[in-house]
Amino acid sequence: VAEVAGGLGLLSGAYLAWLPAVPEWLESASALGLIALTVAVTPANTYMFTHNAPGPLPEGADESMQVLTPPQHLARAALQVFLWTILWGIATE
Repeated sequence: VAEVAGGLGLLSGAYLAWLPAVPEWLESASALGLIALTVAVTPANTYMFTHNAPGPLPEGADESMQVLTPPQHLARAALQVFLWTILWGIATE
């Protein structure tokens, strides 16, 4: 729910800013909210990396689906940093 609300806030702030009903602060507030959400889930991602926890899997998942390689975990961490950078740029615009 928070991801959808933040995304809608970003889209509304970016594409509907010309409407008088859309407040000027909506886009930056949405970006800050998504930053907070990303920071909140970072410990879970760190746990998954250090314990090689696979996360939610479909029923009947085989052994190959239950293990992520270290490069896959590092790719997730890099994407989080990239996301923080983009959102911070939007929030401080």
